[in-house]
Amino acid sequence: MKFDFDDFPVGEYVNRIDEFMNEWEIFTASAETNYVQVSEEDGNKYITLNGLVDVRTWDMLEPPYTLSFDAKTSATKYVGFFVRGVYPVIKHNPANAGGIKQVLHYLEIDWYEQNGGQNGTTGLGGSGISIMPGEGCLRLNIKTYEEDGLKIGNAYYDFDYPEEFDPSEFFNVMFKDDGEKVEIYINQELLATVEMSNPGKYDDDEEDDNEYFNTAVVTDASGEEVLRIDNARISAYGSQLAITTRAQTAHIDNLILTYEGSTPSPEPEVTETPTSTKNSSATPSPTENIEKTNDDSSGMQLAEKIIVVGVAVIIVVGIILVVLKRRKK
Repeated sequence: MKFDFDDFPVGEYVNRIDEFMNEWEIFTASAETNYVQVSEEDGNKYITLNGLVDVRTWDMLEPPYTLSFDAKTSATKYVGFFVRGVYPVIKHNPANAGGIKQVLHYLEIDWYEQNGGQNGTTGLGGSGISIMPGEGCLRLNIKTYEEDGLKIGNAYYDFDYPEEFDPSEFFNVMFKDDGEKVEIYINQELLATVEMSNPGKYDDDEEDDNEYFNTAVVTDASGEEVLRIDNARISAYGSQLAITTRAQTAHIDNLILTYEGSTPSPEPEVTETPTSTKNSSATPSPTENIEKTNDDSSGMQLAEKIIVVGVAVIIVVGIILVVLKRRKK
């Protein structure tokens, strides 16, 4: 599944383009300043996410898969690229408007510190692994289970920008997920690997019964461990993917999702009508069998009808003859 957006009309809102919406869901806050739109620069088309926006898969994906796209942004906060998320969970949030049911979309903060959380930091979303461009670094985030706050927190590790890296120019992001680990690449160079294990539920969280990998071990490109978490909220039964902005702007191009091991459908070919040869199979196809059976049964039914009508005519003629003989007497 690939979108290079070259055939999309410039200026069109992407949520009006069925071809894209059949594969990806777009969620935005209600104001008109929140949108996903087709843009163009120097003859190249791409999509622009502006404001409070989630672009996410409709389904939970089963590994192995690879997600690749080109991105650029001038933001140093709250532009995130997620894998291994779950469908947004709902939490009662006392810190928002006196207490509301808060849907933790990827674009939403987890409200951890705002609700008195002491063991981590506030971050975007409610689950998964994400990469966010920051000030001089790429931040790798892993959502965590916490006993305080809304029971959702955020752990992270900051990787220095690669040499000559400029997030305001298009750069490639790639996630490779084989079900046990997620490899993260920037411009085709390995940035980090997240190994996932110990799946289970957090029974103390009455508002969330999803199953998560509890343990996550992050290593850098050289294989050195840089972060270990035993309270991770990384989806263990599939992966929702998301690209999100929170009051920011980002641009996405060449969005490609591939399933490893999947066989591409062959191009349809025009098949000539075969001629009869000595090597031709004498066994008809299932469709031919059905048609032949229907033809035979139709013939049998017609013959039976003719016999029935003939017998009826003979009986009627016999009755008439008997009546005529009696009248003559």
